[in-house]
Amino acid sequence: MNYVANVRKPICIIHPQNDTRTPLKPVIKYMERLLELGKVFEAHIAPDMGHIILTTDDALKILLPAILFLKRYVR
Repeated sequence: MNYVANVRKPICIIHPQNDTRTPLKPVIKYMERLLELGKVFEAHIAPDMGHIILTTDDALKILLPAILFLKRYVR
């Protein structure tokens, strides 16, 4: 896994549970490596979602965690 050790700022990872284009497994491996290295990150797995945002509810599953993350970490 390249560049994980170079992470210096908090990361927000938001990923759909059922994404067939970008599978969840490599994302989980990346998060595990972040944990091993003591990096600051938040992870949000959007349940019952695929690669495409189809509904307002799906959009909220993606946008709400992103907004809350930005409110916490961006000054």
